Amino acid sequence: MLAHAHQLITSTPEGEAAFIDADLRDPDQIVTRAAATLDFTQPIAVMLVSIVHALGDHDDRYGLVSTLVDALPSGSYLAMSHLASDITPDETREAIGD
Repeated sequence: MLAHAHQLITSTPEGEAAFIDADLRDPDQIVTRAAATLDFTQPIAVMLVSIVHALGDHDDRYGLVSTLVDALPSGSYLAMSHLASDITPDETREAIGD
């Protein structure tokens, strides 16, 4: 999948694009690597879509997300979604391997 992403995401004269293969448990690395492409003086959108629940019982999930958000300039946005295990609990347990 990563090789395919690198082929699809290419820069153009209208704007630079990049793909970062990183671990959400290391948000400082994500911010550092993103700064090579993004202009952190302009608003940025961060999308944490169906990923935070994958952190499981990590000791500081809030801190990981806060590190990303705290690095954003004024006017930026965070879009975040999370699985809801109470809607279809049997299917959710099966999907996450419990």
